[in-house]
This record gives sequence, structure tokens and C-alpha cells, in this order.
Amino acid sequence: MKLLSDLTLTHLVIWGPFVVSVLLAFLLPARLRTISIEGQDSPDFLFPAKVPWTKKQLLSAAVAVLLLTIAGGLAPWLERPVERRGATVVLYEKGFLNWLRPNFEFFGRRSAGMFGLLPDFIESIGLRAQRTSSLTLATLRGASVLFIANPEGPLPKSEQDAVWKFVRGGGHLILAGDHTSLRGGWGNPLNILLEPTDIRFRTDSANFFTGGWIHGYRFPMTPLTAGFRPDQNEPALVVGASLEIGSKARPLVIGRWGYSDDPALADSASGFLGDLKYSPGEHIGDLVLVATQQMGRGRVTALGDTSPFFNGILTISYSFVSRLFLWAAALSPDPPFRLYLTNCVLALLLGLILAHVSSRFSSVLIAGALGATILGSWGIHQQAQWSPPFESGHIAFLDASHLPQHQPGIWEDPGIMGLPVNMMRYGYQTYFLDRFDNNLLKKAKLLALITPRREVTDRETAQLAEWVQAGGTLLISTGAEEEAPIRSLLRHFGLALQPIPLGGLDIESEFGLVQTKEAWPLEFAPGDRQPGQAQVILSWRDYPIAMRLHQGDGQVIVVGDSKFFCNYNLEHDNHAHISNVKFLGSLLPPVEDVADEVENFMKGQELGGENEEGSDTKKPEP
Repeated sequence: MKLLSDLTLTHLVIWGPFVVSVLLAFLLPARLRTISIEGQDSPDFLFPAKVPWTKKQLLSAAVAVLLLTIAGGLAPWLERPVERRGATVVLYEKGFLNWLRPNFEFFGRRSAGMFGLLPDFIESIGLRAQRTSSLTLATLRGASVLFIANPEGPLPKSEQDAVWKFVRGGGHLILAGDHTSLRGGWGNPLNILLEPTDIRFRTDSANFFTGGWIHGYRFPMTPLTAGFRPDQNEPALVVGASLEIGSKARPLVIGRWGYSDDPALADSASGFLGDLKYSPGEHIGDLVLVATQQMGRGRVTALGDTSPFFNGILTISYSFVSRLFLWAAALSPDPPFRLYLTNCVLALLLGLILAHVSSRFSSVLIAGALGATILGSWGIHQQAQWSPPFESGHIAFLDASHLPQHQPGIWEDPGIMGLPVNMMRYGYQTYFLDRFDNNLLKKAKLLALITPRREVTDRETAQLAEWVQAGGTLLISTGAEEEAPIRSLLRHFGLALQPIPLGGLDIESEFGLVQTKEAWPLEFAPGDRQPGQAQVILSWRDYPIAMRLHQGDGQVIVVGDSKFFCNYNLEHDNHAHISNVKFLGSLLPPVEDVADEVENFMKGQELGGENEEGSDTKKPEP
């Protein structure tokens, strides 16, 4: 019986549409048989007047339809992320990791650090973040969530006991690991901690045939992934470890097109990665990447990759990670979940019984089932539209909803990863905006539109103009050849691009030689609309390359170069153009928290000499 409650009922929501379909398949033929018997020519064939309804049948029908509709409509909402403000998340700071954040000492791919910005992110969505180096009942008292990533060895027995007392008492343990978890020769410390559960980390590398698991995910119906598209890597899982689960655990994210790559146990320097090629005998397909299990009053959720929590990758995974922590803080409401499912089953049974008693009731039950399906679909749609509830922090978005020319989130060309990392250095929590969301926009201080290829609509232009007037900073980078999708937006602010290609330039400035790749001069657009207070901030000879317009309490900054903020002109794998990095800093509204660091950087000598690429000779290690 306990197995039934742990396994069957918690999975029934997956079969909700199937149950409704079976019900309709059962009732429709019966209804059609009734119609044929009662006569198709009758104008009242759906509700024949030959058999009067009794009060008992009316009451039973009303109750059954009401229960079915409520159950179908509410079930998709039962595990949606709950914005539980003020809940405490304890972050265990020991492990094969670091808590660095982007700074002006290091540049290049590895300069972004690992988990340094995670506490700020947790605070920005209304939770409290607390780092600790020891796990005791005292450090976990009052907390809702415990986050542990890649422990370097087994936790002491006393700490393991404290963790499980915390979980069984109602806490949520989020445990993240990957292919590096064999370091130290202890076996897998993650599995030692997970001994009381039905979840295990495999000794492998969960790899994919399509880059970034694109088209390789399968998302069961859960609040963590509602609305996620399989053609995008919104969970931002990369190469981690797959999970093995028993009957008491359930998958949250599945790698449909992937394989379990055997590790190179002798190669600890590469994190025990295998050859990253599929070999005969390796498990292929349907790899569990994220799983969860209820333990007492609490829950354990395991992720086979730590990548989603990294500073740089958080720019993509922020929606998934915010859902994860908010859901963990609120816990999965299993008791009402099972109650509603039970009501749904009872309503179906009652309906089937009454369908034999009254042919009329089958029509009503069909209508109720369809209503439940519609409400349930609407609930799922609303769940998919959920946005992270940012409440604090200097939030900046890099627009990806208008198909930017440069690929978001990668350090290789033609990527644009150097821009968000440098914005982090200047104090901004920076994220890629995959869906243009006006509600999210209102919570941001800055939005960057970098060479969009999808047209900015009139409605979006109006929303952006209103947001700028209220104090937002809109940063635009484009060239005359790429101007078409954004032309109406530029015209709205009274600007245009001259069709004069200036190409790559070295422009003298207070920051040194600022480099362009494909510069085009700006001009005031013809027409009656007058631009706001304008300031040329970068020019070559008499050609303005970058301008700043003050609009209300905000500003619009336009750079006439579609490639100015791409990796190879700002910051690449292991170098940076320091003059361009400083010029970027001059465009951004200052953030008080990093004012001293920014001032020292702006006044300091350039790495590698004037206009040279600053080498990242000191790379931070975990």
C-alpha cells in the first residue's frame, strides 16, 4: 500500500489526459447508441425529454461534474513554483568548486568563476542565501533548502545525520554532481550521501549527440520545465553524469537522445571524462539527468550536472534554477496533490456508474470532462508563462527573443559571452531574454539589443519607450546592413544609420584605442520627431559611431557596429580588449556595490599595454 501511495498516485497526473480520453472513448459510443435508439430526427436528441431527471440524478450529476472540473483544472497548478518570500537556502561551500565571481583581475573563459553569483541570484528572487562550511542542526535550523555540489569526499557521519534529519523534518536537499565526483579515491561521495534514497549517480559522462541537448530533452509534466522547448537548452545541462533511479524516485529531466559514456578512470585531470564518443555496450537513450524523491516530510532532488549554477551559464539557466529553488523552498504539496487526484478518480467512477443509470448524464459528463481538459490545458499554459519573480538586484537582460546575429552563451565565434561576463564585472546580474516579457522588462535596469534579426514590433517599441521613460537603459548595437529589423525602433528615438561603411577602426579615447569591427556612422532621422537630449560618446573624424539619448528618467545608447560586442572584439577565450571593456563600462549606469573596483580598473594600466590583448595568465582554479 505504501508503494502504491509513493509511486502510483504521484505519477497519476502524467496520465490525466489519457484518463480523460478513455472516459470520452467510453461515453461517446454509449451516447451515440442512445441517440440512435431515441431517434436522430428528434430535436432534443442530446437531452431527450422522454425520461425526466430526478432530484437525486441532478444532484449527483452536479457533484460529479464539479469534482471532475475542479480536479482537472487545478491539478496542473498543484506543483507550480510558489513564491515563498524569505525562505532560507543554505549553500554548503565546501567541495570541488569555487565561489569566485567575475572581476577585473582575470579575463577569458575561466574568469567567470563558478558559484560566486548564486547567492545574489537566490536573494534576487525573494529567498535568503546563507553560506556555511559545516552542516549541523544549528546551521540548518530554520532553513528550507540545502544546496550541496560536488563534495570532495564523504561527509562526516555527524553531518550526514544532520542532513537527513533536516530532510525528513521537511527540508529540501538539492544535490548536484557530475563526472568529477570520483576525485580523491573514496568512490562516489554523492552516492554515499544518497544511500537512504532510490537515486544514484552513475560513474559515467552523460553525453549527447546534439550539441547542448538541443532536441534531446524529454520533459515530464512538472513545474520545473513547464513550457520549456526541446529545441533550446533552457536547463543548461552540459556534460555531467546520468542518474539511476528506483521506484520511489521520479525523473524531472530526461536526456532522450544521449548516451552514458564510460569514464577514463586514470585521467583525473580531465575530470574522468571518457572519449566523448558512443562505443558499443554503452547505455544509449533515455538518460535520467534530474530526479527527485520524497523523504519523510521533505524531499531530495539530484542533478547530474553542476553547470546550471555556474555564473556564466546562469545567464541561460536562470528560469530553470529559479523554479528549482522556489519549488524546493515551498516543497511539493503532495497531500493536496493526492487529494485532488483521489477526487478526480472518484468523480470518474461516479460518472461511469451514473452513466449506466441515466443516458442523459453521459452528455453532461462528457461536457464536464471536456471542461476539465480545457481548464487543465489553460493551467499548463499559465504555468509555461511563469517568469522569475525578480525582486532586487541590478538586473540586465541581453535580448535573445529577436534572434541576435551572434549566438548567446558561448565563448566560441560567433558568440557573445564576453558581454554578459563584463556586465557582471560592472555589478549587473545578466541574463539572456529568450521571450520578450514586458513584466520581466519592468524589473530590469538595462536591456541590450545586439544586432536583432527579428523585427521589433510596434507594440514592443511602445513598451520599450515607456520602460526607458521610467528609468531603463536601452543599449543597441547594429549596422546599416542589419538595421531593417530595428529601424522603426531607432526612428522612434529619432536616430538612423548612414549607409557609409567605415569598417574596422582604432579610435582614440580616454580609455585608449577603442576598436570597431564594422563601424557605420549615426545620424538624426528625418521627420517631425525630435530626438531627446543627444550626446556623441564615440566618433571618428566627423562621424558619430556611438550616441547617448536621454529620454525621461532613462537613456538610449546606440553603437553603430553590429560586431562591437561580439567575443573577438570584447573578450574571447583567453584574452580581452581592455580599452573596449572600459568603454563598455562607461556606457553602463554605475552600480554602487562595485564602485571602488570599477574606479581602480578605469584608472589602472591596461593589461598587455595600450590596445593590446590582455592575456589571462592567471586563471582561477576550483
